[in-house]
Amino acid sequence: MKTVYFDLLGGVSGDMTVAAFIDMGVSMARVRRELGKLAVGGYGVKTCRVQRGHGDALRFDVSVRREKNFSYREIMRLVKTSRLGRSVQERMVKVYETLKDAEARIHGHTHRDVRFHQLGEIDSLVDVAAACICIEACGAPGLLYSVIPLGLKIAPAVSVMLEGQEVYFTPWPLENVTPTGLAILRALGTQVRRDAQEHFVYGRCGYGAGQENPPGMTNALRIAELSAVNRFLEGDTVMVLEANIDDTSPQVYAYVSERLFEAGALDVFLQNIIMKKSRPGILLTVLSDAPHFDKISDIVFRETSTIGLRYYPVSRIKLTRSFAKTRVAGEAVRIKTVVLSDGSRRSSPEYDDCIRVAGKTGRPLREILELAKKGI
Repeated sequence: MKTVYFDLLGGVSGDMTVAAFIDMGVSMARVRRELGKLAVGGYGVKTCRVQRGHGDALRFDVSVRREKNFSYREIMRLVKTSRLGRSVQERMVKVYETLKDAEARIHGHTHRDVRFHQLGEIDSLVDVAAACICIEACGAPGLLYSVIPLGLKIAPAVSVMLEGQEVYFTPWPLENVTPTGLAILRALGTQVRRDAQEHFVYGRCGYGAGQENPPGMTNALRIAELSAVNRFLEGDTVMVLEANIDDTSPQVYAYVSERLFEAGALDVFLQNIIMKKSRPGILLTVLSDAPHFDKISDIVFRETSTIGLRYYPVSRIKLTRSFAKTRVAGEAVRIKTVVLSDGSRRSSPEYDDCIRVAGKTGRPLREILELAKKGI
């Protein structure tokens, strides 16, 4: 499964998006052919290669021969009565719904129609349609995008759509993030989190040029095709806490482990070690997520004799898992299922549930485990 990643080197706009897709390999002939299925005339499209900063990029230009401005309802009618494929239509609807909501908030509209002004002109409509055509042509169901750089000029609609997004500010003297470009990202994509752990193989890429070429910046959008390494794996980052202990009674460790799990520990385990001066000891290791770190470290200090802890972050990959329930001896038992890389599944009953049922019914744990496995 492929994903398209938007690396916002210099920002994003509708024409930059289309140009980057064509530079990445989408056929210009296909874009022209599909645009012909939208009943909007009076324009022409062309591409040319330009320099942006120190690099080469592609420009996508829409030359308009007649002036026309469409409202939200008129655009919806054009899209839904066009001969464009359903998925292209659906993407265009999502983009314009995002724009409509932003414009409505800015101007305080409560009615269902919005006059878009510049965003309703032919060139903007062609940019949105061509971008959605390109996304369909790539066959990528998902879009990812980077942190958003903001120049000195920010349109009101952009400021609304930026809510909840990660941004950084630049001295660039232009509107480098346009409402059309940002609406495409907000409607169809997801911003990449800094702690994202999913691994990809980086594929072909393309560069779409903005209109201007100011000094001191690369006014271009880079997009790249990504292939997931393994869609059956999940990833996260956790903390490992460790303590070497040589003067705590062995009777304490069971109690400490229980308290740590109650406090949110992901795992607790003990290992026999030989410490300095050849003294035998115990290595206590705890896995914790960040929110529980303070509480867990406090328990280790309070309940054991250690006076120091080591801690460090580690990355994990995990098989995708799901839970279902079965009934054993009239009691509910959870069944955990994981998906392997070849698509096969492996299931097992939850041990704690089986202990509970065994205790409640008086039947042997071995028998409850066997009955639960039969219910899988």
